[in-house]
Amino acid sequence: MAITHPFVSAIPDSTDATIVKPSNWNAAHVGTVTGLAGLLTDDQHVLDAEVLAVAAAVAHKDTHDPEDGADKLDTAAPGAINQNASAAGSSHSLARADHNHQHTAALHQNGGGAEISLTGLDGEPSTLTTHKDLATGVHGAGANIIATTSQLPNRNAIINGAARVNQRVTAHTLVKDTYGICADRFYGMATGTAVSAGTLTTNTFNLNSVPSTFFFSAVTLTGTGVIYLRHRIEAKDSAQFKNQTASFRCYVRQDTGGAINYTVYIRKANAADNFAAVTEISNSGVVSIPTAVAEAGTALSYPAISMGDCSNGIEIEIKVECGAITTQNFMFSEHQLELGSVATPFEYRPYGTELALCQRYYEKSYLYADAPAAVTDNGCVYGFAVSTYELFQSIVTMQVAKRAVPTIVYYSTTGASGKIRNITDGADVTPSAASMLSEKTFRTSSNNVFVADSKALGYHWTATAEL
Repeated sequence: MAITHPFVSAIPDSTDATIVKPSNWNAAHVGTVTGLAGLLTDDQHVLDAEVLAVAAAVAHKDTHDPEDGADKLDTAAPGAINQNASAAGSSHSLARADHNHQHTAALHQNGGGAEISLTGLDGEPSTLTTHKDLATGVHGAGANIIATTSQLPNRNAIINGAARVNQRVTAHTLVKDTYGICADRFYGMATGTAVSAGTLTTNTFNLNSVPSTFFFSAVTLTGTGVIYLRHRIEAKDSAQFKNQTASFRCYVRQDTGGAINYTVYIRKANAADNFAAVTEISNSGVVSIPTAVAEAGTALSYPAISMGDCSNGIEIEIKVECGAITTQNFMFSEHQLELGSVATPFEYRPYGTELALCQRYYEKSYLYADAPAAVTDNGCVYGFAVSTYELFQSIVTMQVAKRAVPTIVYYSTTGASGKIRNITDGADVTPSAASMLSEKTFRTSSNNVFVADSKALGYHWTATAEL
């Protein structure tokens, strides 16, 4: 509204342009306002309804007092201010309630929905900007891994994949075309024109992250030499893979001096837990593994396997086409079969858990460090003949229930197989076959073997329910 005088003159204007006319007195006045520099967009403003009108709003200031608003905002136009509030979400976050503010410590990117910015995170690839840019599987550099559901515990269906459990202790001497076992749950074999030397045992090489391996040591083969390492998974544990996608990986090492072809075979049992007849599901094809130049191994991976109906049991076998060799070494470790199309890092179970899983298939009365047939009474079953009828009986309860009723082998404390020890008379005697067997218990008896009343007897045992 223009500023004018309330009095209006009735005298008509003169024609003299050099004097003030009555109409000039009543015309709108224009003035100059000083002292507002910096608060308004211009030092001169038109006054209207006693309010200073700003022609154009300016940007927010960079900072203002979040408690009482003493350092006022330049405009009341609402907008996002990308500054941390001193108390996010409180009434004192910012002075004006008509402004939207972001608390940057808990933000997703604007418009990104579920995206999380990776900018500035240590160890992340520089080309990635949001989490949705990552492919499924393991992410990050080195040991920096974003866990996925496929990395949850108990995902590895292979038991003792890193050869950490070795209840039998004694190395298996290789015999042509004959599978044998040393460390639990894995059988090995060698073939060729002749197999003249070599053992299957374990060692402490670290092929990737676990310092333990299945070790074919000092192998000598002639002709078309081949080495095999085999593992079987029972039907109850194979059911989860029925008509699913699975991935396999292990780490291998060989020191023949040249590249060697490896192949991974995945087979299924034709009847539940009966591997007398098997059908191939698929194989990896030939994978060339270079000769070793250091202790570290080479990954042997077979991802995205279509398993089909494998619910009767799974057999995994690694074939090594080494040819004619003399005193060469081959190592295997960190075997893992899991659901999914990507092989994830090896699942390292607590040792006690791994041992118990192995004891479902094999258990012994001996101390862990003592091989079956060792000359020792440590850990033996000990008792007395209970009558003059020369009868000795005992009931053994195993630590872990077996997958099926096991085969029991007796050992005298002298190491003699198929015997128990008459400790009182210092003689080995032949027991009756184990009876009253179940997955968890069996009875030992000795009758008509000239064991008189109160004679002390002792023995060891092994229980085997391997596939």
